[in-house]
Amino acid sequence: MCEGSLGYPPGHIEIQADFSGEFTTILTLENNKTDVAFIHVEETKVNDTTCSAHQTLKFAIENVPLEFHRKRLRCVTVPSTEVSDQTAVISEEGSIKVVRSMYLFFSYI
Repeated sequence: MCEGSLGYPPGHIEIQADFSGEFTTILTLENNKTDVAFIHVEETKVNDTTCSAHQTLKFAIENVPLEFHRKRLRCVTVPSTEVSDQTAVISEEGSIKVVRSMYLFFSYI
């Protein structure tokens, strides 16, 4: 799960992974399904009084190959392109643990 304040004007949240050795964006609201991951819940709460928005993205990883073991994920809150003096906020990284199994199951982060 990724969540954060989007600022004003609102930015967006990206889910990034280091599947190829360096971090790249794998999911956004606009690109919410790939071969290995998808966003299954999106919730945005807008506070008109404070001109702010808080967003939560719940996502899942599926069809995970063994080589993704110990690859890392992180969430990034990217500021609006309308504001030039803000920087992206990067979360702590989480590690993927791939377990061999004869059963198919999903693990939600």
